[in-house]
Amino acid sequence: MSGALPAANAATNTGSISGTVGGAAGVTPSLAVVELFSTASFGSPGSFTSTAFPAQDGTYQLGNVAPGTYKLLFDSGQSNGLSQWYGGSSFVTAATITIGSGQSLAGFNATLLKGSMISGTFTLPAGADYTSSSGSRLSLFDASSGTEINIGTDEGYNGSSTVLFDFKGLTAGSYKLLFHGGASGAKDQWYKNGDSLQAADTIRVLAGQDVALTDWTLGLGATISGTVTLPARTDLPAPDPTGVAVSAYPANGTDPESQPGSGFNLTPPVRTAMVRPDGTYQLKGLSTASYKLKFTADANTIPQWYNGQGSFATATPVAITGVSDTPGINATLARLSTVSGKVTVPSGEDPTNIYVDLRLANSPSTSYETGVAADGTYKFNAVSAGSYTLSYSDRSAVSLRQWWSGAQTSDSATVLKVPASQGVADINATLIKAGRINGKVSAPAGTSLSMRFTFYKDDATQTMAGWGWTQNDGTFTIAGLVAGKYKIAFGSNPQIWYQNSSNFATATPVTVVDAQDTNIEFTVAPSAPSFTDVATDNPFYKQISWLSAAGISTGWTAADGTKTFQPLSPVNRDAMAAFLYRLAGSPVFTPPAVSPFTDVATDNPFYKQITWLADKGISTGYAGPNNTRSFQPLSPVNRDAMAAFLYRFAGTPAFTAQAVSPFADIPTASLFYKEISWLASTGISTGWTAPDGTRTFQPVTAVHRDAMAAFMYRYNNLPK
Repeated sequence: MSGALPAANAATNTGSISGTVGGAAGVTPSLAVVELFSTASFGSPGSFTSTAFPAQDGTYQLGNVAPGTYKLLFDSGQSNGLSQWYGGSSFVTAATITIGSGQSLAGFNATLLKGSMISGTFTLPAGADYTSSSGSRLSLFDASSGTEINIGTDEGYNGSSTVLFDFKGLTAGSYKLLFHGGASGAKDQWYKNGDSLQAADTIRVLAGQDVALTDWTLGLGATISGTVTLPARTDLPAPDPTGVAVSAYPANGTDPESQPGSGFNLTPPVRTAMVRPDGTYQLKGLSTASYKLKFTADANTIPQWYNGQGSFATATPVAITGVSDTPGINATLARLSTVSGKVTVPSGEDPTNIYVDLRLANSPSTSYETGVAADGTYKFNAVSAGSYTLSYSDRSAVSLRQWWSGAQTSDSATVLKVPASQGVADINATLIKAGRINGKVSAPAGTSLSMRFTFYKDDATQTMAGWGWTQNDGTFTIAGLVAGKYKIAFGSNPQIWYQNSSNFATATPVTVVDAQDTNIEFTVAPSAPSFTDVATDNPFYKQISWLSAAGISTGWTAADGTKTFQPLSPVNRDAMAAFLYRLAGSPVFTPPAVSPFTDVATDNPFYKQITWLADKGISTGYAGPNNTRSFQPLSPVNRDAMAAFLYRFAGTPAFTAQAVSPFADIPTASLFYKEISWLASTGISTGWTAPDGTRTFQPVTAVHRDAMAAFMYRYNNLPK
């Protein structure tokens, strides 16, 4: 293995890595695979990057390699060589390769040592299917651990009962071989004629040794057959028997539906067969044992265990012996229920804006959702029997949300009882047009008209009904309102109530009527400047005033009642959490009883905001010893981290970073390059422009409070 020699720079940002793969006698280098792995800290260590396949002379080239650090693996593939890392025995010890922008590196060579090989033939029994479509295969296992390490290349499925196989590139050791019969009709069998890993013959190979196996004759297995019936229903498409799968599980095994693992079935079936168009099926190649059969069809059909059972535990076992056929294992599958109806919307409304929610009455977390067609119809398929509530909601907020039948709350909704395997039709609804408030806020010159508002029901509960933001011109709309009286507050600390009242009790209510618009206007009374240390000619005066009016930051209050903002002070991480939480509208959130961070106590004044930030994935802090995490609440927020916070706060929108960095001090391989590029593309931050026209971002500079006000103001005014 030789070292790397830099070649001429490429014309683009990406580079290349090249070399030659050689091999000892018996190795075919052109059948190896060269794999490149990134070592970048922002990805998973050893994350796969690209692949190259050597030419006949063993030369290879990995192209379009972005600047960064990498490690090379020469994988044996089908070369019959042993895999090796460049410059080491594992990813951890392998040599690190650093490639710059447009750089081509050559001379990354390797000579593969010859691996061991196990090859041979096996003979299928009379009556077995010799085609490659039968799904049979060979698996090689480590004899000591029982771990499957390779899948053989089965050759010769051409009508001959004798099949060739080989396993190449093996290290010295002890192995065991398993034939999976699939749908061939042959039973699963260990070499040589064993029925378990423990009973199988051990195949021992030395370094570089080729071992040939012969005279392995496989046995035919038994079969289970039957017919599956799918009843027809007028409310469902015609049933398709070919979509039904029949699977056999060991009767004395573990229930495949009771195991953990994100829904994955950890116990695979011994055999699976698809039902034929005439409804019949046949499971082939079964060894002598007892099995439990499961019948699974489409989403409209209830899975069933034999004989008409709902679970593995209650299923009737089917015992088979020798090579006999066990017929008559039949099943009639029940199909799930449907719920359908029609939604009538107010004149001019688009029915496709409506979605229908079907929710179990005694388990609200179990729900179905479907849209409404242009003709107002909707339908739920695959509904289990039970008692449900239905609600009809309008994404455009033109119509009021309604529960079946005709109720305005879930508590007063009529419960819909859905029987098993039936269609429930004519669950209809006529929606009422909602009320709406259209408004405009005016304010003295210099005051930002973009501000947060909240609105409350004018009743004894004083329940907050929602919140929003006024546009830059002061206009706003509150849609989807139930008839009644509401009170509206603008800004925060202090809130200004419509019209210029200081509290809920004295605020003027706004009356809303179903299907009507209510138009209001009011002018905010002049007030003294918010902060004594922010002059009206401050370049960020407008943004800081908006931040205060929106209640995102109230600054510091002195003993004499005056307030300061400290615009040039850095923003600490705890304050950043509070700013983002308030920018989000101070959403309802219950902080965890136990702090996720070792340095943030539950009585910290910003504990709720910091844990909300973590809960939303905006910042998860820093990893510490013993799986602990810290937040470092009093550390300043740097500009690169701020870019990441705002990008995640925005919901990590789809964005492709520029191929060329917009900032001279931000390489494309930087940790937060995508987030900083997104920030620049939106205009939230344009950085600093030098006399020569280049721009810099200064990523590790702490964010000042005045700049943070500007960032949040610009973010809030992005096109919605």
